[in-house]
Amino acid sequence: MTVRTTYYGGTDWVDGDVLYAADQNDTFGATKTYTNNLYTKIHTPYSSTIGNGLIKFTDVIWSSQGARTTDGQSFSGTGFGVNYIAATYTGGYGISLRSSGPISTYTTNYGATWTAATTSPAADTMTVAYCCHMASASIAVVGGDSGADPSIYYTTDGGKNWTNATTGPTVIVVGIVMASTSIGYAIDQAGHIWKTTDGGANWTDTGDHGPYPFLIPAYIYAINTDTILIIGEGLFMKYTNSTNTVTNLYSAPYRNVASNIVKATNGNYYFVQYSDNGVMELIEYDGTDFCGMPIGLS
Repeated sequence: MTVRTTYYGGTDWVDGDVLYAADQNDTFGATKTYTNNLYTKIHTPYSSTIGNGLIKFTDVIWSSQGARTTDGQSFSGTGFGVNYIAATYTGGYGISLRSSGPISTYTTNYGATWTAATTSPAADTMTVAYCCHMASASIAVVGGDSGADPSIYYTTDGGKNWTNATTGPTVIVVGIVMASTSIGYAIDQAGHIWKTTDGGANWTDTGDHGPYPFLIPAYIYAINTDTILIIGEGLFMKYTNSTNTVTNLYSAPYRNVASNIVKATNGNYYFVQYSDNGVMELIEYDGTDFCGMPIGLS
């Protein structure tokens, strides 16, 4: 495995790539233009240098409400200037929510234009949004802090309108994923794992729990509707709902934060961890073993 600097692009990721591969042989690269912000780009799916909320639609189209590229290299616009979280779905669909007092927008054309939602989570009680995911062009969920109400909102029309879940966690939700248009999982700050079977409208505590409370954010990848991978501060876990099994697969040797989990077409999973002492590593998980290597910023 080698690491090199190149442009945005590559075809090795199945979905949601933040790092990317330039070929099918595990050759990874950071961005050429924004190498000094590599940590920002891999920790969350946006770059603060051109506006938070920057998200990837295709190998070359990245967009926020105020910054967009169609060649993977040059950007126009100035970006949001405030913290946003965002998610996309195949075909140019996307949602974007301001994390503080989450005002939301949606797009249906690869981010060329963004439209304000008719109703947003902030219209009710959500004060902070921390995580979101699109299951289809119409179904999406967002988790965060809603005080005493369920801390999850869902949409059935691509982000035009958001509804507070009827049942669900009332503490902060730090990670969320939809494994299908109906089945999804969320983890709250106390480490409890929640499940929905109706597209996000209702969430049930599975009774399963991580080894200790999670800091914000946590990232979840759905292998299928029964099994998910969860990454939090220093931990990489596998959860199987049918057997109520939580397995800690990997513990970092130091306190660290980590990036989204992505899957490459070679079948392996990848994430990046960044430690307090400045070490940044690309971690590969092949389903059995872990392999890590430092990532350079040049």
